[in-house]
Amino acid sequence: MAIVTWLAAAGAAGPAVLVPVAAVPVAVLLRRTGHLWSAPAGAPVLGAVSLAGAWPALAGQAGRWWHRAALGVLGAWWLVMAEALTGERLAAGPAPGTAAPATWWGSAADALRDAVAPALSGGVVLLAALWGAAAAALPLVVRGRAFALDLVGATAWAAGLASATQAVAEATGGDGTAGVRGLVAGAVAAGAVAVGARASRGTA
Repeated sequence: MAIVTWLAAAGAAGPAVLVPVAAVPVAVLLRRTGHLWSAPAGAPVLGAVSLAGAWPALAGQAGRWWHRAALGVLGAWWLVMAEALTGERLAAGPAPGTAAPATWWGSAADALRDAVAPALSGGVVLLAALWGAAAAALPLVVRGRAFALDLVGATAWAAGLASATQAVAEATGGDGTAGVRGLVAGAVAAGAVAVGARASRGTA
């Protein structure tokens, strides 16, 4: 990739490693769906405005269940990679053992050891599984048959997702013990997206 070469030439060999680490899973899980490849970037963008928890609701709008699941998984992965790259808490915070970006910025080997490895050994697998399952199941909960039922279903789905996300963060350590950033706001946004998107498509 041109961006990898450019980053390496600019002395940012560490970030250059994170590009394929983030991109390859997208190509694998979303093959033949090129229009969706950039979508997982929405998760860290939402995290930057304290709404990371709304990502599974957006991922849940894809038409096919495996696309919904893949987007949920990939959004969690990109979020964790963005936290490692920036050193900021976008949701639960960088995984335990993640070094400050300045310490591995110029070294590919250090980036793999101090950013990628901690992410993989942290809670990203559990978070990805949770968000993937939640996104895949959303249309089964919010079916579009009656607004009142959709509202109740979306509220329960969003509350359960928020509670489970917090539980994963606490179980895997790190800054998650201080609370997931924007947990309540993300849950409210997730419920609103779930109901609003279903309503915009009309009655099932």
